[in-house]
Order: sequence, then C-alpha cells, then structure tokens
Amino acid sequence: MPWNGMTAEPSRVTGKTESQLRIENISGSNYQHMPSTDFGFDCKSCLFWEMEWGQSVGKVPEPQTAKRQWFTNASGFYGPLGKLVYDGDTVVAWAQYAPATCFPRAGGYHTRPSSDAFLITCLAVAPSHRHTGIATLLLSTIIRDLEERGVTAIETFAKKNGSDNPSGPVGLYLKLGFKVKADDPQLPLLRFDIHPLPRKIIQNSPAEFSNVRVARDFPQGSRVVH
Repeated sequence: MPWNGMTAEPSRVTGKTESQLRIENISGSNYQHMPSTDFGFDCKSCLFWEMEWGQSVGKVPEPQTAKRQWFTNASGFYGPLGKLVYDGDTVVAWAQYAPATCFPRAGGYHTRPSSDAFLITCLAVAPSHRHTGIATLLLSTIIRDLEERGVTAIETFAKKNGSDNPSGPVGLYLKLGFKVKADDPQLPLLRFDIHPLPRKIIQNSPAEFSNVRVARDFPQGSRVVH
C-alpha cells in the first residue's frame, strides 16, 4: 500500500527538531562519514551480508576498500543504498539497504528474503542518541524514498529480544507497518508492502546483478559514483 506514515510521527525527535538534524544519501562525497566502531559495529569494514556463507571476512586483504567498492558499484546501478543522519557535523545514525539479491548471505537463512524486496541490513543509532525517535525518523525516510523510486516491498531481519542487532529491534518496524513474513525465535523476517504491482526497478536489472559479490566487476556501461 502507498506509504502514509502509519501511526508514527517521525518529526517528533526528543530534544531535537528536524531542522537540527539532516539526512543525506550516502555518496562518494560523504562515504568517509560512515561509522566505524563508535556504533558498536565496524560498519566500514563489515562485509557480512555481501559475502557468501563459508566466506571469511578475515581473508579479504582490505575489507574497507572492498566494502566501499561494493557500495559504490551497487549504488551506481540501483541508486542510493544508504543514508546518514547528522546532528550538526556528527553522524548519529545510518542505514544500508539494497535489493535482497545483492546480499548473498541473506539467502542462507531459512527465513530468506524475497527477490522482489529491498533488504535493510543495517539501521543503527549512536548510543548517545538512542531512544530519541531518530531511528523512526530514519526508517520513515527510507520508506518514502524507496516508494518514490518504485520499490515494491521492503524487508529486514529484526531482533525480537533486544536491540543489539545491526538492523534494530522488531518493535521499531512493527510500529511503522511492517508485518512478520517468516517467524523465527530470534530474527524473524519482516516485510512492508508498498505497491501492489511491480514497478520494475529490480525485475529489469541485468542477470549479472542477481547476486552481487564483493570485488566483482560490474557490467560495462553501468554508472559508477565517484
């Protein structure tokens, strides 16, 4: 269904106003602002979702370089695939998402995501800014953005008991209209349907993109963001 904000009011951020916060798409000009270890996860080096089951990040010589190459090339084809939330000059939240088929490891879960959906793999808020409404603001912005781009559905693996999960807790998503698509004691797959009919953003992609791999060459002629 078309996004209508559901029951949430994302403009209400505790102690902040929307004018004090800004949300930017991750691009070549701000990629360096992606969080490293200050969010509890080494986001710049994390290749968990981008690699196959059985592959070890420890065997990647320069994981930060590989991560940036994946982000740059995939964004060059699909458009922006992440957002940064700034409080002044400081990044206080971030998110990463892409067509589910771009994340090989996701297919190894018994609750594997759907091929028609964008998968949110990371949505994290800095410890100093948690429980302020920023996560709701960020998720609401992602939904609106992907709707405008013609995406049919959004999915994510969210944690039931706690928030120590890169994509956040189940409650965050349920209050914005996500539904449990495939249940699991720890990490159920949640889904938000945006449009009843496909808008072809994923379906018309070249076959080579069905599984994007780390450090893999992309088709000739694909646009790359520098």
